[in-house]
Amino acid sequence: MSQLIHKIAGIWARVQHPLMPFLETTISDPMTPLVQDLIIVLETLRVEEIVYQMETSCSGGAPLADRAALLRAFIAKEVLKISTTAALVDRLRVDRALRRICG
Repeated sequence: MSQLIHKIAGIWARVQHPLMPFLETTISDPMTPLVQDLIIVLETLRVEEIVYQMETSCSGGAPLADRAALLRAFIAKEVLKISTTAALVDRLRVDRALRRICG
């Protein structure tokens, strides 16, 4: 249990201190608490590592960069409680911060 607490604390320190201020300066729109939660989830999951593992075991499909962006977008759909994929696409069209986070 103590190892898990240290791991979570390390992740939180990596997200809270260097990442949040950096994102706030690079994204002109204000970040809502749900968007901040999304950033924490994405940093914890390390989407690029998951996509790399998928690519090494699968062939074909979308390019690696597109897969990472798609995975981040669908994670955002769940975290932000967006009910449909069409609503996600609409949100990505108007929300610059979300579009930048998802890639």
